[in-house]
Formats: sequence, structure tokens, C-alpha cells
Amino acid sequence: NHEVNNFAIWRARRHRHLVKTLLWELNNKRVACKFPSLAFNVHSENFAGLGLALFYNNILFCTFIAMCYWWTTDGAFNASGVEKALGNFDADPIDLYQNGFMASKGAPAVIVSRLYVCSGQEHIKVSIREFSQSNFWSLCVLWVVFFVALFFFTKFQKAAAAKFNRKNSTMS
Repeated sequence: NHEVNNFAIWRARRHRHLVKTLLWELNNKRVACKFPSLAFNVHSENFAGLGLALFYNNILFCTFIAMCYWWTTDGAFNASGVEKALGNFDADPIDLYQNGFMASKGAPAVIVSRLYVCSGQEHIKVSIREFSQSNFWSLCVLWVVFFVALFFFTKFQKAAAAKFNRKNSTMS
């Protein structure tokens, strides 16, 4: 049907016109598309639609979670004393040579290993075990906290979407 097709084409063209990414001035004069600055507020101005603002919120939330996990692991590392234990592997080269293995057929070559400090030093294993246990439990607590925080973040995203849609009723 010719009239139905023309009407559908008209509506499609009108929709395309309304959803184009354009910046509008107050007098409804169109401005050519341009890239926003890095300080462009995607929450208050409609540049590329709601998705950009929600994506930006998500990136910030994920960055916050990653930083919290990093701070927790760093805190567990510093509190456990494992840094001192692992520092024992940085032995003096003379100690490495004196504890090295002299091959019978390869003299004067000496085979050295930084792992020679492991023999008889149970405190290294204890420190590493304490670090791994404290890190495990602190990360488990963080996982539960952020799982709950995810529900609050979802509510925040819904509220942000509703606020954005109220402020910007069309994409034009």
C-alpha cells in the first residue's frame, strides 16, 4: 500500500531526525557535531544519549571496586610481614657463591640459586600462609560488601536514568 509505505518512511525519517547526535542552542539553532572536551558533563547535557551517562557511572563504579580490592590486598601484604620473608631471597652474591653447587666436571663454574635460603626457614612459609589467609578472608568480605553495593548501584542507575529522561525528553 503506497500511503502506508509513505507514512512509514516519513516516521522513520522523523525518528532519524530526532535521534541524531546534535547539540542544540536555546534558540533551536542546530550546531554541527563536534567532539566534547574531557570535562564535558555527560550527566547534565544530552550529547550521546542516556547510555553514555550510565556507562560513565559503571566505569567509575568498577574503578572504585578495583581500587578497593587493590587497597585490601596491599593492606594484607603489608600487615602480614610477607615482604620481609620474601626479602630473604635477595641474598648477597657472596652468600650465593658460598652456598652454590660446584659441578665436578664443570669447574670452575658454580651453580647458584636464590632458593638456598628456603632450607631451614619455616617462617617464610608461615608468613606466606598468613598473608594468603588474611587476603582470602578480606577479599571474601569485600565480595559480599560489593555484592550488596551492586544492588544499591542498580537503584542509583535506575534513578539516574529516570532523572536524565525527565530532563531530556527527546534525543533532539
